[in-house]
Amino acid sequence: MGRLSKVFDSAKDNTPLDDESKKARSNEFVNINFKVDIETKRKIREYAAKHDKSLKEVFEAAIDFYIENHPGKD
Repeated sequence: MGRLSKVFDSAKDNTPLDDESKKARSNEFVNINFKVDIETKRKIREYAAKHDKSLKEVFEAAIDFYIENHPGKD
């Protein structure tokens, strides 16, 4: 079974991914499209520029921080 099929099969049955599947998943990118207000975009761009980061890096760090500090009900 290929790495990609392991990722999809794991997503269907909620089984944990093995290290090989996690690695394959971390190398894949998808588009996320949503709108934010102008002020939010300005703040993100300004922060990214000041810290020599891409918008993607800032977004990913923000999501990681939020998830770590706002645990959901599992």
